[in-house]
Amino acid sequence: MKQVEAAKRTVELAKSKGMTIDATPAGPGEISLPHLEQMVKTMEDDQTMSESKLGRWLGWIQCAVVAAGVGLGLEDMKEINKTYSGEE
Repeated sequence: MKQVEAAKRTVELAKSKGMTIDATPAGPGEISLPHLEQMVKTMEDDQTMSESKLGRWLGWIQCAVVAAGVGLGLEDMKEINKTYSGEE
């Protein structure tokens, strides 16, 4: 699976749906667009990151986007993952 590409697409969609710098229901901090963008950059740049760690980070990013309530849900994340899974 192209997990980095899936993470990039997830963040792109979140931005297109209006996710802002602070989009956490609980207050500022953990679920912020800049944080998710930094996670994607780290995923791209860190050539030592294992596939399983990439998968955990992708899952966290996707969970954060769904939790942010910007109009993207589990079905959207499944579709992104299917697109980047390499399967037809």
